[in-house]
Amino acid sequence: MREVSRDRRPRRIPGPDLTDAGVTRSLNQLRESLLEPNKRIAEGFEAVSVTMRDGTHLRGIAKNHDNYSIQLLDSAGKLHLVARADTGKIEISERSLMPDDFARRLTAEETRDVLAFLSRQAVRQREKK
Repeated sequence: MREVSRDRRPRRIPGPDLTDAGVTRSLNQLRESLLEPNKRIAEGFEAVSVTMRDGTHLRGIAKNHDNYSIQLLDSAGKLHLVARADTGKIEISERSLMPDDFARRLTAEETRDVLAFLSRQAVRQREKK
């Protein structure tokens, strides 16, 4: 499985779909997601580390998990279906896989540009209130 971003460049770890970011998220939500990604991790994008009973380690994003299995999407885009009975330890991280230093790496102008770009991403029309 190969994930491709909206501009057709391959991406290693898929993140939330930003196609409608300007419609589905407020400017404050976009700013928080960019500058404080650990504050609120989008559902379905929790980082997971799995240690198998044989000592093998897997790391990626938990796509589905229940009492019997966990589906993990690794950084290469490979989906692993793991039976919980075969696992030794499963750790769901409270930290986002997104870098958390954009507030330091981006200038104020670059931050405004990124937020302006994201806020204009809309396939659907905005609802008028």
